[in-house]
Amino acid sequence: MTRNEIVDLFKKEGRIRFEELVNEKADFKQDFDSKAFRHFLKLSKISRAIKYETLLQNLDCLTADKKLTNLGVFFCQRHRLYYELCSCGLCFI
Repeated sequence: MTRNEIVDLFKKEGRIRFEELVNEKADFKQDFDSKAFRHFLKLSKISRAIKYETLLQNLDCLTADKKLTNLGVFFCQRHRLYYELCSCGLCFI
């Protein structure tokens, strides 16, 4: 099996969840919206004493090599542009 076939198998079996997958269309340095993230931290009462990157990694929004996951895209300025709603069946409010 190729790498992609293995990943597809895990996706189909529910071993890899959509929100944990890296979103290749998002660029952390260019798209991350620190204002939105600060608002999230305030609402969730999470301390801002820790670096954003560390918090995002702890929340599974950012990988160790600074790539945003599908969950992390919600902290991007243009997050709706990164999804094809029809193909994945998601709805954003």
